[in-house]
Amino acid sequence: MAEERSASRLNMRRLAVAALAASPLFVLAAFGFAEMYKYFFMSQASSGATCHGCHEKLEKKLVDQWRESAHYRKGVMCESCHGEDHEQIFSVDGRVSAKVCGDCHRKAYDEFLKSKHGHQITHTKYTDRDLDKSYDTVGGCYLTLGCHYSQRKAEDGTQGSCQPCHPSHSASLRVSRDPRICNKCHQGTDNPQWEVYKNSVHYAIYSVDGVRGGGASCVTCHMPGATHDDGQFVNSGLMERQGLPKLSFVKTIPKDQFVAKRSAMIQVCRDCHASKIAKRSLETADHFLERGAIMVEEAKSIIEKLYEEKLLRPMPEDRDPNLFTGSAFVLGGRQLFDQHSSDIERRFYEMVMFDFPFMWRGAYHNLPELQTWHANEKLKGDLIYIRNEALRLRNFAGMYREKGLPPKPDGKQGGGDAGGSGGKGN
Repeated sequence: MAEERSASRLNMRRLAVAALAASPLFVLAAFGFAEMYKYFFMSQASSGATCHGCHEKLEKKLVDQWRESAHYRKGVMCESCHGEDHEQIFSVDGRVSAKVCGDCHRKAYDEFLKSKHGHQITHTKYTDRDLDKSYDTVGGCYLTLGCHYSQRKAEDGTQGSCQPCHPSHSASLRVSRDPRICNKCHQGTDNPQWEVYKNSVHYAIYSVDGVRGGGASCVTCHMPGATHDDGQFVNSGLMERQGLPKLSFVKTIPKDQFVAKRSAMIQVCRDCHASKIAKRSLETADHFLERGAIMVEEAKSIIEKLYEEKLLRPMPEDRDPNLFTGSAFVLGGRQLFDQHSSDIERRFYEMVMFDFPFMWRGAYHNLPELQTWHANEKLKGDLIYIRNEALRLRNFAGMYREKGLPPKPDGKQGGGDAGGSGGKGN
């Protein structure tokens, strides 16, 4: 009897395995969903089926969006944007470059290439190589619909993508003009535009009465007249002048260029405000930007001197290498990839990447409570901490030199701790 029960269980297992092997889930797991998906569509395409005829079977909503779009009404078919080479379409996951859009939307494309959204990132904070490499490290700057996706090089060698701001096949202008589409990238601790905008009078009126009622969305001020050059009216820096110290994290702009852009911005503001009020508001924000930049510069100078005196604990060469800079000393954006920095360096990173942007962006969005009491005081607190921590590190160093005890790489100084946050990992 026991042998019969054992044989029965064995037969049941064999049947279960056979059923699993025959199931679609098993096939997908064995061969990969992407390959099965590709095989299905390729077989349909080879049978002469239309694009939407195939895609309706698995992606009906996508086709429905297209049928509700201006593209559909004007006879723009799938192959107009994606082409007809299915192998090529699959090789780029269906992505379409901004250049393809520019074949019809030429004016918008030319403006986009001059814009912040469309330019290739070449400044010193990050390089194109950084953003490619960070794909697997910080959530993927160039991932589909990631914050720098609009700036990526397309597979056809051209620059940029329209998809982050025009994300669906409906090509809805209502979506691309809604502030929430901007929120996807322009929010968070390092880019708090959404947070400051959402606390502004502009948003309060917009959320109740819309643009026609006197409110302002992001595009009202930054992309007026449907321009795609989002930086056309914004200086994003300070005007060069005598007495302004050299700044590492804020660019300085020649007077003629600064004045031209400022005049253009005031013209935008004049749709709702008197020129005098707009000018005064922007100049007040300039003041906060300069004051914050000078505080950041002092903090940077303090830490650079500690590095020269070999008082950082741990020193860069005694840590696990930074992903992009190795064992080199670096302050600013690339500190993101330093997992074992000293406490004072980490505080500087938070100061320059989080607290400083919140201060000046609050100022330019006209939020006196945030810029004066919250962000400005936080920035002052960062600088006070950095000054005092530098003094403490020097006092420790002097004390141990008197005792003839050299500092150790892990931050431990003989019998005490000089305030490091850990050296090389195991």
